[in-house]
Amino acid sequence: MKRKTDVVVVGGGYFGTSIAYELSKRNVKAVLIEKTELGSGASGANFGNIQVQDAEPGISLELSLQSFRLWANMERLLGVDLEYRQMGSLIAAASPEEMEDLHNMLRIKQKQGLRAKLLKAQELNSVEPFLSTASIAGGQLNIEASINPFKLMFGLAKRAKEMGTVIMEHTQVEDFIVEQGVVKGVTTSKGEIISELVILTVGAWTRQLCYKLGMDIPVEYVYAEAFVTEALPPCLNNYFSLAAFFDEAHGKKSFTTSLCCKQTIAGNLLVGETSYPGDVQVVEAKLKTCSDAHMHDIARQLKKFFPKLLNSTVIRSWRTASPFTKSYRPVFGFAGPEGLFIAAGFKSSVIMIPIISQIAADLVTKGTANYDLTGYSII
Repeated sequence: MKRKTDVVVVGGGYFGTSIAYELSKRNVKAVLIEKTELGSGASGANFGNIQVQDAEPGISLELSLQSFRLWANMERLLGVDLEYRQMGSLIAAASPEEMEDLHNMLRIKQKQGLRAKLLKAQELNSVEPFLSTASIAGGQLNIEASINPFKLMFGLAKRAKEMGTVIMEHTQVEDFIVEQGVVKGVTTSKGEIISELVILTVGAWTRQLCYKLGMDIPVEYVYAEAFVTEALPPCLNNYFSLAAFFDEAHGKKSFTTSLCCKQTIAGNLLVGETSYPGDVQVVEAKLKTCSDAHMHDIARQLKKFFPKLLNSTVIRSWRTASPFTKSYRPVFGFAGPEGLFIAAGFKSSVIMIPIISQIAADLVTKGTANYDLTGYSII
């Protein structure tokens, strides 16, 4: 099979489906390629949190706040129930030093419009009754939101397909087609696809796929783990995480755990995250099941912070390759040889979906965007 199109989007997760959707709105002919099934990677293993507080002050926070506003209309635009709901995000500080860091960062972010407040340890049970505050110095409560990841990705893909995007699942990209130093498409397990532009939205697989072009893109990853419990009566009001969550999960050289958890609309608890550093290449065999170490360490964390939830029955677990960059800045924009565009390594992916997909589509179709992205991307 040989196919010709305007743009090839590689990767059927959050950014692949959303960029394909935005391109289709601009009458761009696109083919979306996914090596397994839509949402089968890190996007499908995501909690669906629309997090603003993770953004660094500056352009990252500016884009996050603008994107948060765009989220309010996503259900209407797609015509899909995304289970969108505003909810709090509670960041707990385990020490006075972490509490001081939260305070300092909050003062900076509030100047850019972040809606959040600090709570003393004795105030935390007013917002999270089941939380044990014995080991907590205080916390930061943010007004954020949540969606169902699968409803979002399937909704985006459905609308893109209705507007002309071709979606090819179970299709492996084997190599790039390069002519005179310009990327002209990809070869896949189902044949060649010729295009004017290839957009990579493959997360943890970015680095190894770009090796084929002689590029070393600094998108790294950890093996992130989580589990789902049986449906329970309401017991968590907010998304809960520890102040050291991101550094603990992504900054260590060995196994580490930093608890985060939320309750879905259906009542299930989503609990994570234990992480192992990833090798240079993603090893598929390591993505099948959670480790024993994860289950034991998460139980220890629950006993410490949410002892009343410790006896909940686990109904399934997952492990995924969660991408990140050491600078916490994404790889976003035209990169390497002409004809290649990359979107990967976002610190918090869900919050950025509306704004990043719009910017990507504008850059592709108009060559410019409505935002000054200076210093945003590492390319």
